[in-house]
Amino acid sequence: MKRILLVLLLASCGGDEAISPELLAAEPTYERDIRPLYERYCVECHSRAGAKAGGVELDRYESAFGTRVKAACTAVRPALVERYEALLQPTPRSGGDVRGTCAEWEIFSMPTAVKDKLTPHEQVLLLRWIETGAPR
Repeated sequence: MKRILLVLLLASCGGDEAISPELLAAEPTYERDIRPLYERYCVECHSRAGAKAGGVELDRYESAFGTRVKAACTAVRPALVERYEALLQPTPRSGGDVRGTCAEWEIFSMPTAVKDKLTPHEQVLLLRWIETGAPR
């Protein structure tokens, strides 16, 4: 039932891509699935060698893991942020500070207007990565 609702929700988001039930059960890893997404859409601005915009680096697993909630909040459509609200909660920093919730960032603002947004399929893949513990 939960998966059917998500498929319907994605369809209402205006995505052209149908989301397969297999994707909703996927167990993505950073190296195999998420790193290529970040390389395509993000690391030009968010990397050690790049602009490191907003202090976010997505070209290394450790940094991507640490900023996973912020990355998802800014890269997925509002309907998915709402759907995965319980998943997209603050995570403690190494210094003990708590990172913010999605409300603190501009939802679906990344990549910027000069680059294409993640497809609905890619957005769900990113959320599944977080949901499954953000494995390397």
